[in-house]
Amino acid sequence: MKKITILIPKIKPPDVSDIVTTQIENILSALKEKFTLTVVWLIFQPTPFKDYSYKDYQVIDYRTYENSIDAIDKVQPDLILNEVRLGINGISFGISSHYRKIPCITITPTGKSEFFSTTFSTKSNLHLIFSDKVIADVSNQKPKKFAMLKYSIHRYIFLLKSLKKSGYGIIDILKFISFYPRFQLFSKTYPSLHKITTGNLNFCFNEHWLSRLVDAGFKKSNLLLVGDPAFDTLFSESSISEFPKSTPEKTRILFCPTPMHEHGWLSKNEEHNLILKIINEIISNSNFEISLKIHPSSSSFTEYESLLKSSDQYVKLYQKENIMSLLKEFDVMLTYGSSNVILNGILSKKPIILFNYEKKNKLSRLSDSKIIKECNEISELNHTLLSCTKKNIPDDVFDNYIKSQIGVFDGKNSKRIAKHIEKLLE
Repeated sequence: MKKITILIPKIKPPDVSDIVTTQIENILSALKEKFTLTVVWLIFQPTPFKDYSYKDYQVIDYRTYENSIDAIDKVQPDLILNEVRLGINGISFGISSHYRKIPCITITPTGKSEFFSTTFSTKSNLHLIFSDKVIADVSNQKPKKFAMLKYSIHRYIFLLKSLKKSGYGIIDILKFISFYPRFQLFSKTYPSLHKITTGNLNFCFNEHWLSRLVDAGFKKSNLLLVGDPAFDTLFSESSISEFPKSTPEKTRILFCPTPMHEHGWLSKNEEHNLILKIINEIISNSNFEISLKIHPSSSSFTEYESLLKSSDQYVKLYQKENIMSLLKEFDVMLTYGSSNVILNGILSKKPIILFNYEKKNKLSRLSDSKIIKECNEISELNHTLLSCTKKNIPDDVFDNYIKSQIGVFDGKNSKRIAKHIEKLLE
């Protein structure tokens, strides 16, 4: 088989679970049927680390290189796999790949975008920038003063050096400096998009992203509508009938909050108070039993372990467990915000309650009243839980929701993407 090298710039390393890594690894698995792969992950972590091997991947600290051109020249990739969202990685390697004439593909996020008011978006972004904790940090180090700002500045310098090495003159760089921070800071959407990150092929995981990329100025000829490869391996599992109720004595609730303060959408104290209020309200009913499942990489286990000591009774804490396996043990999923874990709940055919912690700026990209029960008041949670467990989702409602969020759902999206990549590299 033909040998190819793939360069993947990414914030979190491949040994840390997140949905983007799942998407990429499923695509790589399909490509292995057609090519002999050398895969290099260039990781943008706030904490320096020594290069290492994981599975059959090479994992390299971005600080190894001054800029993205130096990284490309050293790795000599045949393909760059990039995220389409407007960010330092996407811009650096999107521009540098074109400059070095290296084929580049991009992938969109899962689900849909969030849309905010300018005020809420600006406030959240500023809160995030001046945070002591870096949301992407997987080192488990204690937060340091202005850690996110220092990390952002270091990556921004890498970006500017990449632009210069990619042929940008002083005027071009000054124009970029006047554009990028302002565009990102005041963006009304999460994530923000701009055609500057375009690849030779841009894979859109549903109609929503296809429309958004067209609106952002991407060439239609470079856009390909495919389903989300993150869920390919779950296709056979979701085809199985609904999981049976776990215990007849109590209704078991898996509480899966979106990491809000980590994203700058709430303060740490606000989110902690919200979680405790929700938990204490639910356990006030002896017929309910609740456990907490936090984000596998964005959240801190020790932080939430300490928080749960303030609960009125013991609450089991989960983090890195497989969510689909875990859901088999529960009867209902409870969440707030817009975590992709909602899609796992839908695919497992579990009743889902979405708590709207704030009506004005609620996160709604995954909400749908036909399939998800929403609740606006903590005092109404217990009543909502009782009614939620009696609700069955019609097949057509389920299918329409999955199509709008995941796109094509047949377990073959990774292979479709691999086929397009094969043609690109011919």
